[in-house]
Amino acid sequence: MRFVAGRRLSAGNAWDAAFHLLDALIVREWTSKRAQAMLGALKGLPQEAIARRWKPAIRQQSVRDHLQGAAWDSIRWVLVEFERCYGIKNNTGQ
Repeated sequence: MRFVAGRRLSAGNAWDAAFHLLDALIVREWTSKRAQAMLGALKGLPQEAIARRWKPAIRQQSVRDHLQGAAWDSIRWVLVEFERCYGIKNNTGQ
């Protein structure tokens, strides 16, 4: 979803807003299982590897479900854009 704002945001303010929204999402939607799945994803691990690290191990499909619930696709997009803007190498699978 994209929208047109009445005024332009500076890059710093735009990133502040994006990360403020991410913070709100994390606080409201992440469970401990979603956080555990996200930790592996942020490290760049494939879902199968994340599943094997759980004690006891879980199925890859369960990891996928936890990542979807944690909004991984949206968070990854924000992180990839941030890294692209600032020339940072990433582990987010892009």
